[in-house]
Amino acid sequence: MNIKEFINKFERIIPNNLALSFDNVGLLIGSEEREITGIYVCLDINDDIIEYVRRHNINTIISHHPIIFNSLKQVVDDKSVSRKIMKCISYDINVISYHTNLDAAINGMNDKLVDILNFEYKSIEILELNSINSKCGIGRILNLKKSLDIMFIIDEIKKKFNIGKLKFVDSGNKEINKVCVINGSGNSMIKTCFGKNIDLVITGDITYHTAFESIENKVSLIDMGHFNSENIVYIEVMKNFIQDIIEKDISVYYDSLLTDVYKYV
Repeated sequence: MNIKEFINKFERIIPNNLALSFDNVGLLIGSEEREITGIYVCLDINDDIIEYVRRHNINTIISHHPIIFNSLKQVVDDKSVSRKIMKCISYDINVISYHTNLDAAINGMNDKLVDILNFEYKSIEILELNSINSKCGIGRILNLKKSLDIMFIIDEIKKKFNIGKLKFVDSGNKEINKVCVINGSGNSMIKTCFGKNIDLVITGDITYHTAFESIENKVSLIDMGHFNSENIVYIEVMKNFIQDIIEKDISVYYDSLLTDVYKYV
């Protein structure tokens, strides 16, 4: 199977046009005609992963976060992103990224985060509908079957995602009936939750000013961290999709090298 064949199969399920306008998804480094010798699936790409891939004769990395995201004016070896791009090119490593299109998709990142949390709900809706497909979008709003104590929710998140500490913005909602779940960085979308009777938003990368405004709007927040809200989720999502696409003679490796960049002290 070559890169083009894999991409065609994968993107029938997760089309690139589901991605938000600012995003950069699909094949970012490499050649569509290159045969796949192995696949490494990871949230982000660092130097350790590139060297691991090279040593194990893997020639394709599929990351969630695009290695090329912001505009590049130089590709030189004293800048971290450029250095990684140069290494991938030098080692003949293909790099593919599926980011906000995978977040928005049916059975994608948002849906899998809901599955792992496993809160019983009577109905579910999408916070921000995708302009291409109204069945897809960012964020999932859960109308719970019964009220859940906020401390129970916090403990469940810690247990299921192996988190020692997380950030909690307490707006006084002890009994939670309506929850919004947004994987990754949901900070910019929290204002969309105001006025919808949402008691709690679970996401990552929440800023002080958003937290302050949320208290005024009676919406509690759990910031489980960008990494924690996506790393396990991404691996599980990709396992589900790749197993139905990839040929059996191609080995697929799922990352265990990355850890959260934040240390809570």
